[in-house]
Amino acid sequence: MTLTIILIVIIVILILAFILNQRYMQDRVDTEVYARNQMVTKNATLSNENLELKNQMLSSNNDVSSHAKRNAKHVLTSILDKYKDQGKLKYYDIITTSNLATKHPFFEYARTFDYIVVSDVGLINIDVKNWKQKTFYHFDAPVDDDMQIDTNDVNQIVGHYVSKQYHSQFDSPRSEIYTFVEKIQNNRVIYEFYDHDPYEQAAINSKVLKDGIENHFNHKVQSIGVVYFSDGSVNIIEGSEERAQYVDTVSTKSSLEAVIKNAIDLSKHPLSEDQVTKIVNSFNN
Repeated sequence: MTLTIILIVIIVILILAFILNQRYMQDRVDTEVYARNQMVTKNATLSNENLELKNQMLSSNNDVSSHAKRNAKHVLTSILDKYKDQGKLKYYDIITTSNLATKHPFFEYARTFDYIVVSDVGLINIDVKNWKQKTFYHFDAPVDDDMQIDTNDVNQIVGHYVSKQYHSQFDSPRSEIYTFVEKIQNNRVIYEFYDHDPYEQAAINSKVLKDGIENHFNHKVQSIGVVYFSDGSVNIIEGSEERAQYVDTVSTKSSLEAVIKNAIDLSKHPLSEDQVTKIVNSFNN
């Protein structure tokens, strides 16, 4: 009788242990499933945010109408055709970057431009601006208290002063370059800063495109960025006089024409038609 009771107790203990073990294992499975689902959800959220950021890239360019961009492309095409008719340009193609796939390896750099001209003289990367507002463009913000401004131009003084005041909130030891617009409203003047300086960005990304294409196709290529204010220069107040290697700013058809002519004249690494076609196809695929 005693042995029977002992066996029953052992069996009950084993059953309880089995049940507890099953519950423990199920809890582990549930925890792992939950953690995996959370990770999948987080990854999906990050992917969506990344895609949204790419699609919203360059908030300043959202201010440029499709009509202004089409007009800019028409001006650009007429200039290129003129040089082609004169024999200074052999062949070219214009890539509209809004058609570029977000997964393209050069997307985040190429998309900062509206049009990329691929020709026998290399790349000409066009960033169209049509803000139609008083724009303080490419102003440096000095980090010291002494603002050395050798001018009596009120706009220059205002531009540097406002840049410095804006920059002071970040408590940064580095000088920065800013672009901002002036908006006059009832009883107040608002200075609205863009999240990047177009000039600096065009210089950096033109160099990145140059390096990327040279590495991919294993041949030299010229690459310049052009910030084209298609609404004219009347509203543009330029700050820093420093000029970068890979970029120019223009505000008229004649100045755009001069920059393209300069690119043609200075081209040291002419591309064959086959090389141009391969580069164009790499953007379209």
